[in-house]
Amino acid sequence: ALFDQRQYPLANDAFTRAAELDEKYRPTALTNRAMAYIELEQYDAAASIFDAVVKANPTNMRALFQQARIFMKRGQLDQAESNIRQVLAAFPRDRISLQQLGELCKIKRDYKGALECYDKIMQIDPEDLGAHYNLMLIYRKLGRTEDAKREARIFADLKDDPGALSLANQFLRKHPEMSNESVY
Repeated sequence: ALFDQRQYPLANDAFTRAAELDEKYRPTALTNRAMAYIELEQYDAAASIFDAVVKANPTNMRALFQQARIFMKRGQLDQAESNIRQVLAAFPRDRISLQQLGELCKIKRDYKGALECYDKIMQIDPEDLGAHYNLMLIYRKLGRTEDAKREARIFADLKDDPGALSLANQFLRKHPEMSNESVY
């Protein structure tokens, strides 16, 4: 709860205490503690915790993924890619890991690899807004103008209309009986 409420120093203290109390929960508590350090931009402290957690259990996918974030911040792109690929080997349909690997490929100017990542995301969720946006950018970089235009149109169609919320609120004020209805 403290982490979700962005009370990171207090969350850090709570996770430290939890790690001391429960051996079974310790890796999760330590990973959460390191994530709190990331939010506090204390990357060295986070990195040392992730190093210890991953050393104790090299198959801790959550720690590997979060450790990859540190590696990316430090420019250690090969290590970050290795971690993300390990996570994807265990969870091949994890959209967040695919997105991170796609971003990493873009940074490395491996546009073919990035395309593969975003295509996999599209196979999981054809309406993934971020994937359409990134595909548009990659196609532009590759000079594939028509593909970029297609992705730009799809992105524009899918992105939220900033005026829609105001219109929906006006409608619900006039029709309170509809406020409990699902619009999905």
